[in-house]
Parts: sequence; C-alpha cells; structure tokens
Amino acid sequence: MEPSDWPLGLALSGPSGYPSRQLWGWEVVEMDRQATSDSRMMPVSEALEQMLQLVERVAMLHYHFASTLVSELGEERGRELVSRAIASYGREVGERQRRRLAEAGYEPSCENYRALPDLPPLPWTPEGMPTVRRGDLELKVCPLAKYWIEKGAEKLGRLYCHVDQAKFAAFDPECECRHPFNVLDGDDHCEIVARKRSEWETIDKAV
Repeated sequence: MEPSDWPLGLALSGPSGYPSRQLWGWEVVEMDRQATSDSRMMPVSEALEQMLQLVERVAMLHYHFASTLVSELGEERGRELVSRAIASYGREVGERQRRRLAEAGYEPSCENYRALPDLPPLPWTPEGMPTVRRGDLELKVCPLAKYWIEKGAEKLGRLYCHVDQAKFAAFDPECECRHPFNVLDGDDHCEIVARKRSEWETIDKAV
C-alpha cells in the first residue's frame, strides 16, 4: 500500500471516538479522510510530504554552503571547513540526545542512543524513503542523499554523513559509529553501525 492510500491521520494524542496506535514512534489516529477537520490531525501522506520537503531543504542548504566554501577557498580548505562545521553540528546533536535520554531515565550508553529518535522517523522508514535510479536498479535512499545524488554532488553530500560519527561520540565517548555501506559511496543502501570502541577493537583484530 502506498503512503497516499493509508487510511490514517497523525495526532499528538488520540481524540475521542477514534482508536489510536503507535507507528514508528508516532501516535497514529485511525480515521477516515472526512474526519480531518480537527487542526491537530492530518493524513500520514501529507505529514510525510511536508517532512520530506523540510529534509530536502536541509540537503539543499548543506550543498550550497559546502559548494560555496569549496569554490571560494579551494577543495582542500573548503572541505576541511565543511567537515569542522558538521563535526560541531554533530556534537550538539549528540549532547542534546544525551540530555533527552537522561531526562527520560536512560543511561547515556551506546546501545541506548536510539531509545528515542533524534529525528522524525517517518522519512527514513521503508514506506517513507524516496527512490533513485542507478542503472537498472531503483533504490530506496535517505531523503538527504536523494538530493545530492540528483545534483551529482555525492562527495560534498558525503561530508554531511559524518554527523553520525560526531553525534555518537558526543553522546557516549566510548561509542564509535561506522558506515559499512553508504549510497553516496556507490553502495545500494546505507548502514549505520554504532558499537563500543572495545567491541570494534575485538572485531578489527578478528578480521
């Protein structure tokens, strides 16, 4: 079933008269489309479209800032400054996530990072992710990556992905994040793996 066909609406809490359930961390209200006059509710497809527009704007902003720095300062210096900015951004994301989880009663350990989502999850679900064509393949990709791929700016976009390393390290200094696969590197999917540094050391020695 396509997102536009989902007979669902989103709300912060279930209104009287409609059953609600959890979907990817959202409180989802089951209702027909004629019952969406309440300003707190909208169809899932509309919510997804709006979130994808916002995510694309983030990808656009990164591209234009990064490409301007590289154009003005040269490849090496421009990329260096972009990387520094992304690392700083990632540290703040990780620090905020650490505080959020502490307030919710979680230990700030590597395995707990995803106990609460640090982004609205819907655009990164299989149902919400956009597609791009690569040769004969149609791939589901991160909505950020879709923009950079279409712009032919995979290398600049890839710098943004290092936000993951920075945020996990800020959240838990013993945590290390790696990207075994990334569509911006030419892979057919992205994979983010975060483990304790000691676990990575054991894995690396065994390889």
